[in-house]
Amino acid sequence: MSDQHSDTQNSSNNKSQQRKKGLSIFILLLLLISIGSVAYWYFFIKGFEETEDAYVSGNQVMVSAQVAGNISKINVDNMDPVQAGDVLLELDDTNAKLSFEQAKSNLANAVRQVSQLNYTVKQLKSAVRANEITLAQAQGNLNRRVQLVKDGAIDKESFPTRERAVELAKANLTTSTKSAWAQIKRY
Repeated sequence: MSDQHSDTQNSSNNKSQQRKKGLSIFILLLLLISIGSVAYWYFFIKGFEETEDAYVSGNQVMVSAQVAGNISKINVDNMDPVQAGDVLLELDDTNAKLSFEQAKSNLANAVRQVSQLNYTVKQLKSAVRANEITLAQAQGNLNRRVQLVKDGAIDKESFPTRERAVELAKANLTTSTKSAWAQIKRY
């Protein structure tokens, strides 16, 4: 019986050792699987977000252009992170160049018109001054004729001609003055 008892004890020790060995292997496998799962999550899954309804919460900012135009180049894609001051897109500058050239042309035309107006004003002032001088000469001639007629040095027939010359000079002065003011007021 002692042989049987020792065989039973050996077999029970053997079974106990096998159970401990199997349990240790099982715990070791669980531990390795856990460590592998944590490592996989940390290196591969941690930063990945997934959704079933395709909605992701985040900051959305409306972007609008300061100047209208055609887009020539887009520097970022949808959902790319951007910083303040980043160039998101580039506009075609053809329209801006055309507008600039048109503005330069308009400026040149305005400068030419101003120069022409200055020249016209100078001409009109000269015409007014010439008519003032003509009137002064006609009045001087008339005043001398009045003295000569009073003294009897000349005949009275040339006197009305000098009066008409003064009237004509006055009319020319009035016309040139009105024309000058009309030109100046027009611009």
